[in-house]
Amino acid sequence: MRARPKTLASAAGVTVGVIAITTMAFTYEGFPTTKVDLNDGGVWITKSSSLLVGHFNNESTILDGGLRTTSENYDILQAAANVLVVDQSASTVTAVDPARVSLGDSTVIPSSAKVALGAETAAILDEKSGDLWVVPVKGIASFEIEATEPIAELGENSDVTVADDGTVFALSAEKGEVVTVPVDHEGVPGDSSAASVGELDLSERPTITAVGRTPVVFDEAAGVVTTPGGFRTEVAGAKDAVLQQASAETDAVAIATPSALVRVPRRQRAGGDLRRQRRHRGGTRVAAGVHLRRLGRIRDVHPRMPG
Repeated sequence: MRARPKTLASAAGVTVGVIAITTMAFTYEGFPTTKVDLNDGGVWITKSSSLLVGHFNNESTILDGGLRTTSENYDILQAAANVLVVDQSASTVTAVDPARVSLGDSTVIPSSAKVALGAETAAILDEKSGDLWVVPVKGIASFEIEATEPIAELGENSDVTVADDGTVFALSAEKGEVVTVPVDHEGVPGDSSAASVGELDLSERPTITAVGRTPVVFDEAAGVVTTPGGFRTEVAGAKDAVLQQASAETDAVAIATPSALVRVPRRQRAGGDLRRQRRHRGGTRVAAGVHLRRLGRIRDVHPRMPG
């Protein structure tokens, strides 16, 4: 030891350094970063005559995967990487595994059920009874509707939609109110709340959509678009019109009538009546989720605000 003091000191220093670095590695929490949720931008499409569901790769513009269903009476719902197959004949809903391009376990739903999807949340509405269930998409396979109490009882002529962030908006036409069900980042529902939209004409089933975080109700029989905040606008020629699907935040809500696409501004605009008409030209994307045939024209409708 007396002959090699420098060597021993160096070895001891290295040992202490290794221990210090190891300790720091275990205790250091690192820098906070933003976790980005990415998806491949692909679109899932159907070919009911062949019982097929296919994945369309947007970047390579080819079908790069597909799976087969069991009946022709089905449809798909997609929110980014979350994809559900709703089989009306079998009264089931099934989640698709995009990585394996395969179907998971099916969940039985009422034969008169409407399923809506947004973000990580699925809403199941029994249109006959008005019972509403809200389920995380990841929990669809294990969900048993008969063993689960509905989160809301809406009555007849009810409707439901799911916003882009997963918030569920359900319409109870009998009560004239919108029920809001907030969810967490995994799609688990919280406590619901209700807000009035006034009396509705029930001779035709009213419908509901979401523009951003705002629920919008379309009373087809009365020809009125309304929100819980008091916004109310009359739309001419509303017979057989279709309300847009849920969309991102925008300044107007779209309604497709048999002859025109009507854009209803959600805020009062200065300058008097701004109603105007424009010829529609094919290929213009004017409202997500509204499918039109023999579209005639587009017009803006001036809203009437309270007061």
